[in-house]
Amino acid sequence: MTPPRAILSVLLAACALLLSSCIDGREEVWLEADGSGRAHFRYDIPATAAKFQGGTEGVEDLLDSLLKDFPGSSREVAIDGDRLKVEVKLAFASVSEISKMKSSISRQRVPGSMEHLAGIFDVKREGLSVDFTRTVSPGKALPTAFIPASEFRDRSLSYILHLPVVPEASTATRTENGGLTQIWEQPLSAAIRQPVVIHFKAKIPVPGWIIAAGVGALSVMAGGIFLMVRRIRRRSE
Repeated sequence: MTPPRAILSVLLAACALLLSSCIDGREEVWLEADGSGRAHFRYDIPATAAKFQGGTEGVEDLLDSLLKDFPGSSREVAIDGDRLKVEVKLAFASVSEISKMKSSISRQRVPGSMEHLAGIFDVKREGLSVDFTRTVSPGKALPTAFIPASEFRDRSLSYILHLPVVPEASTATRTENGGLTQIWEQPLSAAIRQPVVIHFKAKIPVPGWIIAAGVGALSVMAGGIFLMVRRIRRRSE
């Protein structure tokens, strides 16, 4: 590889990494006592992402491949100025449906760095209580040393869980609906410095896998979005 081409490759890769940092995310999941539920995901990323993915149609095709096992799901992809807005809604009846989607993501070979963005899960069953922890670490996946602080301004991550019971303990930044709605909100700039820890413990008289299935939907959809970011990198190399 010639020096000019090598320099160009490095610059293109750096730009792709920079784009992957400018993300707004809002994930919301409703869990019912019988194990069913629904989820609503909204992501706001640079519109350039659509160009490297084959335009909005390419993004739609990627989402369709991830949602094919959810016949009641819907997705919307739109360009708004210099931003690409992605919205997905889906419903699930059991852990088997979530497992199908996880398998689809796995086949795409999502890299380990994306796992930190989707979250590391630890779900334990203690008698009637479910002890759930999800740790999201953007700082471990993004090249923050080379990204101007201004790129993180006004970007945030939000995680919302609607539970069938009020938790005994929680790290939520705020709650609604008498405690049934647990909300974790963090500016992206803060999440880069310190991981977002989504934790709650609740007595829920249902199998432990139900909780794992519902909150697992969060990592599944996040994995799909960051899979797209990964493809941006590959197209730029």
